[in-house]
Amino acid sequence: MAAVRFVWTTGPGPDESPTIATDGAIAFLNSRWRNTLEAHDLSNQSTRTLLTHTPYLWGPSVSPDGRQVAFSRGEVDGTWHIWSVPFDGGSARQLAATDAGEVYPRWGPDGTYVLFNSWSAPRRIGRVPAEGGAATMLTFAGDAAASFADIAPGGTRIAFSRPEPQGERIYVASIRGGATNLLTPSPGAIPRWSPDGSLIAFASDRGYSGGIVVIHADGSGERRLTTDGGWPVWWPDGRQLGYLAIGPDGNQQIRLVELDGSASPRTLSIKLNGTNHPFAVTPDGRSIVVSNALHVSDEIWLVEPKR
Repeated sequence: MAAVRFVWTTGPGPDESPTIATDGAIAFLNSRWRNTLEAHDLSNQSTRTLLTHTPYLWGPSVSPDGRQVAFSRGEVDGTWHIWSVPFDGGSARQLAATDAGEVYPRWGPDGTYVLFNSWSAPRRIGRVPAEGGAATMLTFAGDAAASFADIAPGGTRIAFSRPEPQGERIYVASIRGGATNLLTPSPGAIPRWSPDGSLIAFASDRGYSGGIVVIHADGSGERRLTTDGGWPVWWPDGRQLGYLAIGPDGNQQIRLVELDGSASPRTLSIKLNGTNHPFAVTPDGRSIVVSNALHVSDEIWLVEPKR
């Protein structure tokens, strides 16, 4: 059996696309990126950077008063935690620090608390005060996994997805926990309540090609709104839904569709790099907050064998 040799690089990373010469030299690309959290003004197309971080920022949520943005932050040790930053600019502060980690914050309707999704499996839904502090984990019937929750406008019910043998499906329950009700037999993920609480939008899965579906909160009137895309977001007027799709260049796009289907979806002029940037809309509908990938530099490195 031939010997297997490993080459380790100790440069700034990440290292990718290696190629080996006939003399054993290895060339590879060092491509450096940062993540940003950006606010895009839809009226004048301007962009503000709220903060920059390495490695990851993800899944923002804007408080009901529009003053704070909660978000998930990947830490250098590989964990994830929930942070918050003022929408108008300022220092970020950590809201939660559970052993399982936290992602995907959702503000409560009164702005006094934030729901989150535990990072480590099995996924659970937790709650932390808006100013930060001790987190409380919610328990539902059977104590089964629950994730990617959204809170109804009245603050008494939540919708969430649960992994099952046939795929993820959506359930509705009291914010206090306890019994759960299956919303629809159809596969579904990323549920979002409409502003008036009468409808729930969801995606077929957590990807970007399955399409957006809307359904009444009692499980009736299920209707497919788009044939592609995922991660739906209601506009404050309740007449439009934004969602994520992959554009021709392989990067993510934010598209907007009318709830009544009166017009074809249109793509917003927000340039995103990559394909994993869930977004939020401010309560006044004037701005979008989204993470983005910022390219820093590309370098070609060479590792030569000892002569």
